[in-house]
Amino acid sequence: MTETEIVAKPVASRARRITSAALIVLTTVLLVFAMLSIWAKRQVLDTDAWTQTSTELLQNDAISATVSDYLVDQLFTNVDVSSKLESVLPDVLKPLAGPVAGGLRSVATTAANKALDDPRVQKAWASANRVAQGQLVKFIEGDTSTLKIEGNGVVLDLSPLVTEIANRAGIGGDIGSKIPADAGKITVIESKNIGTVQTAVNVLQSLAVVLSILVVALFMLAIYLVPGRRIRALMAVGIAVIVAALIVKIARGVIGDQVVSTLSSSASMEPTVRATWTIGTSLLAEISSNAIYLAIPLLIAAWLGGRSRPAKALRHSAAPYMRDQPAVAWGVLGAVVVLFFVIVDTPLTRSPFPVLGIIALFIFGMYLLMRETAHEFPDAHAGETLVGAKGFMARAGGSISRGVAGAKDGIKSTPDKPDEPEGDGENKS
Repeated sequence: MTETEIVAKPVASRARRITSAALIVLTTVLLVFAMLSIWAKRQVLDTDAWTQTSTELLQNDAISATVSDYLVDQLFTNVDVSSKLESVLPDVLKPLAGPVAGGLRSVATTAANKALDDPRVQKAWASANRVAQGQLVKFIEGDTSTLKIEGNGVVLDLSPLVTEIANRAGIGGDIGSKIPADAGKITVIESKNIGTVQTAVNVLQSLAVVLSILVVALFMLAIYLVPGRRIRALMAVGIAVIVAALIVKIARGVIGDQVVSTLSSSASMEPTVRATWTIGTSLLAEISSNAIYLAIPLLIAAWLGGRSRPAKALRHSAAPYMRDQPAVAWGVLGAVVVLFFVIVDTPLTRSPFPVLGIIALFIFGMYLLMRETAHEFPDAHAGETLVGAKGFMARAGGSISRGVAGAKDGIKSTPDKPDEPEGDGENKS
């Protein structure tokens, strides 16, 4: 096949090129939402992931201190410890009830901090979060038997923790039994918002699946639409994936700053809110990083199909094997895919639909590379690769030998510089 014939490949029309570019831009936006939906499904709605997240939250010093303060506040707000002490103390000691109650608050805070540092309590915290989160998700999905609406909405009960702090502080027994039933109860979802939350969750769970499939399909369509420019389109897809990942990373930082500013009632609360946001969105950061890792093989494949001399040489060397032994080429791709999933081992790469999408992109990229290589080098033979490599090594070796010989000759031909006579530094005529 002549060089003219190689160049005369099908060329995409202007309309197709514009459509392809528009699809890549649109799919980049969809990929951003896909990453957000996968994060919400995996970290917020997945019970195992949320249990792990809750453990990490409690292990953070700022968050742990805030939880301790909340539990102690609930205890002393809902129980008049001073009055209870006065009622049980002898008459001679009743005036000491107030100072003792103040001291007990300090003791309760210390007890709460130590309790939350205890691995056994942390395990109990994780178990409680597992149960509560599982019940909450089921409720949102329509199972109203798990949680009951109390007052203004769905309530999660932390009163057992308040009682535990009272017992650890030494104010259990009669006083602890006086803790109101509503102490430590937190309204998770207000009644008026339950319908909206249920709808949002159902949409979110569907989007995680639909967008994962749609993103891959649209990227592949954008590449398919431009024959003759598909390698460039593959490069554009790789860049688009990186752009989407960077948008997610930047948005996480910007929204996080807004969340901290909005939810922090005081400067002392900012570390707690920021730590909660950072830990709660850690999987989102991981997903965006994985997207960048995915883009790297796409960019490498696009480079291999490009016009640079090293890329052409590699394609020429691989052409006989791709044409005559395709099983070898697909076997190499399989090894690359396995290596990719071993290196990038995260919740994203353990989800079925993203994994299938990633594999589809690898297969499609390999198909394009094999097709372009077969068209470009239809008469390449395996023996040419060895001959070409030997010729290259011979030429390289000859160039190095000539360079060394030339350097030696240059050194020999350089006359020795005569020693300059010592003088007193004055010019002689």
